[in-house]
Amino acid sequence: CFRSGDDIKLSYNNGVYECEVYHHDGTNSFYIHKLSKRGLQVVEAWGTNAKECEVKDYWFVKFAEV
Repeated sequence: CFRSGDDIKLSYNNGVYECEVYHHDGTNSFYIHKLSKRGLQVVEAWGTNAKECEVKDYWFVKFAEV
């Protein structure tokens, strides 16, 4: 989504990054979360399994402010 964008806005709020990419068709928005150790285990295991997985809040931790 970055290559076709005219402008990119990256913001940090409460431990989560939000990325907005603006282009001629509109805006793409997505959030960047940091996985916890448990979240990483689930994602790695899910990669070998074809069924859907319900996302849990405890899979994520906040990015620390620098």
